[in-house]
Amino acid sequence: MPISTATPLYNDVLKNSWQRICQQFGLQSQQAFTAQVYEELLNCYGQSHRAYHGVQHLAECITVFEKVSHLAMQPAPLEIALWFHDAIYQTRQKPDEPNNEQRSAEWASQFLHRCGVNSVTIEQVAQFIMATQHHQASNADEQLMVDIDLAILGSPPERFAQYQQQIRAEYDFVPPALFALKRREVLDRFYQRSRIYQTDYFYGHYEQQARQNLQAALIAEES
Repeated sequence: MPISTATPLYNDVLKNSWQRICQQFGLQSQQAFTAQVYEELLNCYGQSHRAYHGVQHLAECITVFEKVSHLAMQPAPLEIALWFHDAIYQTRQKPDEPNNEQRSAEWASQFLHRCGVNSVTIEQVAQFIMATQHHQASNADEQLMVDIDLAILGSPPERFAQYQQQIRAEYDFVPPALFALKRREVLDRFYQRSRIYQTDYFYGHYEQQARQNLQAALIAEES
């Protein structure tokens, strides 16, 4: 069943976002194709192995984007990059395979090329997606992209706790002791940063709560 039917809670957010993207890129004449890709994306985000990197995460990213889009130099490429940034998400990747971000960026590039979008914009979107791989950015819009993706770290404690459970569910095949070790390493890397968020907006609105969430999670991992 398509996610657009299965999760009405996020329907309006996602439909409005996709319509906005199609309008901004002038894709109204390709409605059949864009509608097909819309469903394909939502079906990918609805895959059964995704507990966190699913439609909820996508909708949360779009919701945050709508609050900060005025800060972006190129809001339309940033928004379409958010749609594709976790389009491919496999937890059992082989070392010699392209990683999730590379494959997601390739899909986005193919979609935009098919729609006749210029090569500069296509490359820009791919770079936005690749910035989420290591959560590092080289310009202001990439910083915004990364901060949106990491907004979950500064979410209310109950949502952060749910996020922690969702990540564990995605890696339920990893033995508990090993998962705890690796998860602590990930959380500690974020906690040890001088700034978790790179933009002033997210630093001001999310940094304090993110540090509280991470500190509580690290303490819990020790017990």
